[in-house]
Amino acid sequence: MEEPDRLSVALRSPAGSGSYDVIVVGGGFAGAAAARDLGDAGGSVLLLEARDRLGGRTYRRPFAGTDHLLEFGGQWIAPRWQRHVAREIARYRLPLAEGPESRSFASLAGGIRRAGALPGPADEIFDLERALYELIHASHRLNSRAPLANPPADLDIPFTQWLAPLHLPRATHDYLEAWVTGAFGCSLHAVSTLSVLSWIAAYDHSVLAVHLGEGQLFADGTSSAIEAIIQDSGADVRLGSPVSRIEQDTHQVHAITMAGEVFTAAAAVIAVPLNVLKAITFSPALHAAKQAAAAEGHLGRATKVWALVRGAPPAFFGAGLGPGLIWLSTQDEWPEGSLMLGFGPGPDALDVQSIEAVGRAVEAFVPGAEVLRIDAHDWNADPYANGAWVAYGAGQLTRWGPALRTPEGRLAFAGSDLATQWAGWIDGAIADGSRAAREVESMLQSRWPATL
Repeated sequence: MEEPDRLSVALRSPAGSGSYDVIVVGGGFAGAAAARDLGDAGGSVLLLEARDRLGGRTYRRPFAGTDHLLEFGGQWIAPRWQRHVAREIARYRLPLAEGPESRSFASLAGGIRRAGALPGPADEIFDLERALYELIHASHRLNSRAPLANPPADLDIPFTQWLAPLHLPRATHDYLEAWVTGAFGCSLHAVSTLSVLSWIAAYDHSVLAVHLGEGQLFADGTSSAIEAIIQDSGADVRLGSPVSRIEQDTHQVHAITMAGEVFTAAAAVIAVPLNVLKAITFSPALHAAKQAAAAEGHLGRATKVWALVRGAPPAFFGAGLGPGLIWLSTQDEWPEGSLMLGFGPGPDALDVQSIEAVGRAVEAFVPGAEVLRIDAHDWNADPYANGAWVAYGAGQLTRWGPALRTPEGRLAFAGSDLATQWAGWIDGAIADGSRAAREVESMLQSRWPATL
């Protein structure tokens, strides 16, 4: 059995208040990348993380009652398309693992369960092809390297509005609805078409890659990747240090934790999820667009649950509009049964802490299956996430746009939620953390070495 993860990074914790070149607030991949890049540039960095662990919305820990390590947050990567992840893999020689291959399939569409790999009735396959062609065609209006940087406003509409002129039959419409609600954790009536198209564009405008391209994982877990980055950063790391207030003037930034500790730096990177930004008080107040974005938040509320299941066919994969789940896949075979991973459209559709609710959702895809045990992290109830990965609602990008990423005084802002490519992914977090680090370097040219 594998040993549970332990933080291998040496945590250099100052006894009290301290002064640094830069403070990074948030210890996910964006904060880690920013801290590492700023350390590379010669700066002294303090990283403040609210949780008792690093990783943000990635989270590797044992499945309840076992010592099998599983990923309870983000896990998949696609280095062929994700150049920033690929760079980290090469830099730290991180081994990769392949996701499982599926051999047994079922779909739920049009209120009917169907066995087999087709996502709906055979006579609708050409309607599906037509819809996928239109998605690919529309995605070409976005820059594949930065699909959410200044995107066309006429595509910032509800996905239902974009779909309506296609007049799709019910089963095909259900299949697309399942894919989108599962991918973004909010309804077709709410999610922006830009969010959907940005994924296709980032995969070099391939719908097939969206479905098949993210099958790789870090062999030693997401924690191994973030620890490698943090270890390389040389940053002082303080866990269990939620920041409640950020104050700045023309010379410095003060970060005040909930415990009342005050840390001072020449600049700061704010690398917390968009839905957490409103929990921090800023003085002076942030730009009105950031305040509005923080108050409204993104709409991603997807749920993820692991289930140990008896009676499932080996190597199973199912997708569709099920009661609580829209995606269900076998990840491993244990002596007691199949270890299955499921995604749902949100907490209103599935209580990830209820074995009865998860059992009903699994049985819709696998009739007769028995759920023996479940485990999940409730990201929607997590105060340091307040939701899953980012899903922009219709009109949000048009209203907020680049203002989310614009520095304010001595503050830079970073995060997977703000990324212009691969928003919601580990790659997007790394890229955006590096962008924020470059902005801070520009702010502090006069303070740091001339080599910057």
